[in-house]
Amino acid sequence: MILKGYLRREVVKTAMGILLILILIFTLQRFVYYINSAASGQLSTSLVGELLLLQIPRIFSLLLPLSLFLGTMIALGRMYADQEITVMRACGIGQHSLTTALLKPAVLFMLLSMAMGFWITPWAGNLQYEIMDKQAAQKDITLLSPGRFQKGSDGNTIVYIQKQDGKGQFTNIFMAKNDNQNLASSSINTEITVISSQKGQIIRKKDDERFFILNKGKSYQGIPGQRNFDISSFNEYLLRIPNETSQRRKRDYDVLSTSRLVEIADAKAQAEIQWRISMGLSSLILILVAIPLSRVKPRQGKYAKLGVGLIIYILYLTLMILSKNWVENGLIPNQLGLWWIHLLMFILSLYLSGYFYGKFTFLSSSGKGG
Repeated sequence: MILKGYLRREVVKTAMGILLILILIFTLQRFVYYINSAASGQLSTSLVGELLLLQIPRIFSLLLPLSLFLGTMIALGRMYADQEITVMRACGIGQHSLTTALLKPAVLFMLLSMAMGFWITPWAGNLQYEIMDKQAAQKDITLLSPGRFQKGSDGNTIVYIQKQDGKGQFTNIFMAKNDNQNLASSSINTEITVISSQKGQIIRKKDDERFFILNKGKSYQGIPGQRNFDISSFNEYLLRIPNETSQRRKRDYDVLSTSRLVEIADAKAQAEIQWRISMGLSSLILILVAIPLSRVKPRQGKYAKLGVGLIIYILYLTLMILSKNWVENGLIPNQLGLWWIHLLMFILSLYLSGYFYGKFTFLSSSGKGG
């Protein structure tokens, strides 16, 4: 029991270390994407952190099987290279005991991955949609960025803000608006209003009405190219910002709840349900492949089989993605779905076990095995 516990601890510890590193890498990659979107004015900078946190469950569920696979190969590869497995075999820990010992963390990872896929990841993805829908309805406010000319969603207003402090106060504001038609397509003889102001801010009333308050500025109203402009000065200028109706974007199947997918029951819904099950099931299948594949000779080095393992994982994941697309497009029946890939990988694990240890010794209760 002590040796089995040691095996499990080494594998889980290595897998969790790999998982944390991979999550950090993929999270940083997503962070760069959100920062670029914010820099281009497509996303409010205040939403970057929230969207990034909501992206972590999806990243976590996708990387969990890979982390367990790599953790098993690295941990067992080190034990084979250091001849720890040889000592364990002398103490009665055969291939069957090794497999059953590592099936416990594999089942735990499988259940965790399924919980993420069935409940947490769809919830987080749907919340991301709601945040983006809300921003779309309020983008005239949330996307105001200093140092950039920005057009309102109605196309009738262009705003430039030079600076913004930490309290939301704007400095040196320029605004051009045409209440009748789009500024970009307005004719030369169209009357426009140009407003310049030293300071300004956005306030929100209790009834969720929003106003743009400009302080100490001038308003110019007239037709460009003509001299009959109406010029007026003001200490305070109040502009009401209309509340746009939040358009609920159509949700992708990967953010729909599992119960909703069961209700829909079309090909895409079936493919998504099978995908969520497969991400958990792959943890169990991959550890059965990793156990015989990780066996190395002392002179080979503990990472000798890691390249082969990565190729197998990439092929496994690619086939799952392709099969999901085939089910969605009706190219293969739902009954076949993604299940044939797991069967194929299970057969591969049997072959590797037979190749390295003899005739399928991991299914035998015997403690013997090379």
